[in-house]
Amino acid sequence: MDTMSNISKEWLEYLDGKITINDIIEAYESRGFDSNQDIPGNYHWEELYQALGPETKVILTVRDDTERWWSSYVKFFTQETERAGCGGFNYGNFYSVVMSWGLMGPDMERIWQLNTRVLTEFSDPAVMMKSWSVKTIVDAIKASEPGMKQRYDAHNAKVQATIPTENLLVWNLKDGWEPVCNFLGKSVPDKPIPRENQTGDLAWGEEYLYEDGMMVKAFGWLLMYLLLIIILIIAIAMAIYLPLRYKSD
Repeated sequence: MDTMSNISKEWLEYLDGKITINDIIEAYESRGFDSNQDIPGNYHWEELYQALGPETKVILTVRDDTERWWSSYVKFFTQETERAGCGGFNYGNFYSVVMSWGLMGPDMERIWQLNTRVLTEFSDPAVMMKSWSVKTIVDAIKASEPGMKQRYDAHNAKVQATIPTENLLVWNLKDGWEPVCNFLGKSVPDKPIPRENQTGDLAWGEEYLYEDGMMVKAFGWLLMYLLLIIILIIAIAMAIYLPLRYKSD
């Protein structure tokens, strides 16, 4: 999320046709990044690859099979939707609304716009659905199974058909460090591969969101707007009350 927040402005400009993919690459490089993973870059991998050149190394992460991938996908998004609910009421939708209105600051508004646009076009709009019902969202995610499986298989096939075999690593996490390190010409670390944000790991998401400086700033924006709304309500109430009081006197 932190990387995406750093260049969310540039990605939105790219999606609007205002800048080129080379400008996106420059934005990554100017911030000290020499690789990309996760959205939106993973959905625009082909443009990045074509701009960077045929010698660019690409790692395609896969699961054992499509069924295993879908099982992980639906469990994760069901977990995240249910975590933001209480008694079937999706209070997480509150954050979607205030982010889309810009009440959590410009960074969070851009990230919400970017997530919505990219996931709606390339993935599953259900995960960004605005609904106060947990069941409505979970049912929509589960109903996307045929289409999402098709997209997963098509994505993997296109990557393997596009990238020369010498510059492509098809990697399953369970294969460990060796394939990745050999592919990148790096030594193998003497510690296990980090595994975070797994389905069932509720603590990771909370630590990541609330310890991240961007989220602290976002809640600061929200608090400021809430205070302004309270002050406005009080001012309107006083503007109505005081004339009526003096009139009655």
